[in-house]
Amino acid sequence: AAGVLELADALPLVRERALAMSAAVAEGEGAMAAIVGLDADTVVALCAETSGVVEAVNFNAPMQIVVAGAKAAVDRACEAAKAAGARMARTLPVSVPAHSSLMQGARERLQAALEACRWQSPRIPLLHNVDAMERSAATEVQAALLAQVHQPVLWVQTQQHLLQNYACTRALECGPGNVLAGLGRRSGVEMSVQAFPSPESLQECLQSFSAEEA
Repeated sequence: AAGVLELADALPLVRERALAMSAAVAEGEGAMAAIVGLDADTVVALCAETSGVVEAVNFNAPMQIVVAGAKAAVDRACEAAKAAGARMARTLPVSVPAHSSLMQGARERLQAALEACRWQSPRIPLLHNVDAMERSAATEVQAALLAQVHQPVLWVQTQQHLLQNYACTRALECGPGNVLAGLGRRSGVEMSVQAFPSPESLQECLQSFSAEEA
């Protein structure tokens, strides 16, 4: 959407990213889990105290954090979270510990694929959830995409950036789902996120915007 990549380059890149992440950790050895009811500092400290590789990797809402790492360590972190008062600590149905340090191998494979693509500078502000910062150069975008493979997703901070720097109080979620819309309601950020899973529903969203502005 920002004009950095053409679709012909972006689609194979998405596939290569998935393959690289799957190959980085042996099947059955990685895991992710959602922890609800504990704040970010508590979850980060809990991970640091748990033996093995387990890290806070998705800061989805003030009291909803996803952890990832080696399966045994993630299981131990879930038990510790429950003991600490979490309302929920549940393993997710995925086998790849995304956004954790275990994805370093995927970064190396993905870098070659990124360098083979044709890149342009973004024509609109491009915000990366790896650090909730904007980038204006193609080389900076590539670096951020690489970092996101093995570093946490700062979703709450990303929403805060949009609100503080652009007075953005409404956002649209593009794709066949409404996960971000749900997180938006629990983020503590004064922003409404509305999902549209189809072109028809997008038209309905745009019409409602026009009606409100009128």
